[in-house]
Amino acid sequence: MLALLVAGAAALGYSQGPRLAGAQVDVAGVVAQGGQQLRLFANQQVARVSVDQLTIVPDAAATVSTSGDVIAVEFTQPLNYNTTYSVRVAGVTSRYLDSPSTLEYRFTTAGADVYYLSRSVASDSGPVDQIVRSAIDTAGRDVVYSAARIQDFAVFDRAVAVVTINDDGNNALALVGGSGEPDPIDLPGTGTVDLVRGSAGTGYLGFTFTDSGPTTDRGYSDTLFTVDLGGARAVAPVAGLDGTPLQVLDWQFLPGTSRIVAQNSDESVIMADPAEPDSVIPLGQYTEFGPVSTDGATLVVGTAAGLRALTIATGKSEPLLSSPLDGAVPHVSAAEVLAGGRTLQQVAVFDDDTGRFASSLTVDDGQTSRRIFATLDKRGSIEGFRVSPNGEFVAVETVPNVSKSVPDDYPRNGRSQSVSTSFVSIYTGELVKTVEGFDVSW
Repeated sequence: MLALLVAGAAALGYSQGPRLAGAQVDVAGVVAQGGQQLRLFANQQVARVSVDQLTIVPDAAATVSTSGDVIAVEFTQPLNYNTTYSVRVAGVTSRYLDSPSTLEYRFTTAGADVYYLSRSVASDSGPVDQIVRSAIDTAGRDVVYSAARIQDFAVFDRAVAVVTINDDGNNALALVGGSGEPDPIDLPGTGTVDLVRGSAGTGYLGFTFTDSGPTTDRGYSDTLFTVDLGGARAVAPVAGLDGTPLQVLDWQFLPGTSRIVAQNSDESVIMADPAEPDSVIPLGQYTEFGPVSTDGATLVVGTAAGLRALTIATGKSEPLLSSPLDGAVPHVSAAEVLAGGRTLQQVAVFDDDTGRFASSLTVDDGQTSRRIFATLDKRGSIEGFRVSPNGEFVAVETVPNVSKSVPDDYPRNGRSQSVSTSFVSIYTGELVKTVEGFDVSW
């Protein structure tokens, strides 16, 4: 009798259509990059579903597929930070019975933690520099590491790579983990480090290195090196097309990979991968080198005629134009390609009230230009910007009053003593938070 009751209950469950038995999603991964999945587990094998059956609130682009008892919802773009999403798949049937049901799941994405460098902070032993971690939607701050004369840093999953300036003006490089004690990384020799970048997902650290001493005696000059922090931590030069170490003007990791794009000293732009030494690909000759889009597909470059969007996969580029702002076409000094064919542009427009050019950040969709940030009373300058990995926010470095700015006199990666960073919503232009510091790492 008991067996008949159990069998009857099971048959009733199957006749009512599939039910949600569980779900799996990486709430930190979905804000870091596109292509992440929400996996819905049904209590029975399900028939194929289509994207027409899928509803996501708030709206997010996604594809859907099925395999056995799993429905996989793959998000095309990164999701927003600290947001509750409702995912609903309607009309789900089993592979054997046409009894439709609806599967629905809600989850909240991770918030955004940022790291930045704050210099000359008062302490008991005198001024120190601090690497600070903070959430962009709260007032709290945690000091990750403090030391005298921190030049630069790069953030990894469980550690921070830190470059400090020695008393003789040369640099030291160390990895600082949870203990707070620096673990030195041997440099190629005695000299200086610059253009420090990290690829947290792959564990690769990169930087340029220049030997100390007279220029004519240098073995390395602005030479690009990488370190696999998950391996032997051996510092190795990145080779160019001719097999010799690259001397670069600037460079970047492609997001989420060990691949790099770099502008050589002769202004040629290449793509290479330190994990695959024979993978160097030429991308063209350009006078300027800008940011890579968050999806790693597009690099902003420049010629004498202006900025261009370079598609990395094809090596083809097209002009980056600017729509009118305040009735005039502004001058674009820097840009980054955003999702949906938009660009984030740092522009300058002549201001009749002050008699000088005023800087702004705008979002340009090819038809209209929308201002999302300008310095207070147009007295400051925008020193640079960094877009969050999900394209939701931009961190804007500013000097509030150029006429009163005093440099911090650091020989590399120097800033004004009054530099600050504002976090702004790219969608709305809302100012979310401002901190005293710079060099934001998302």
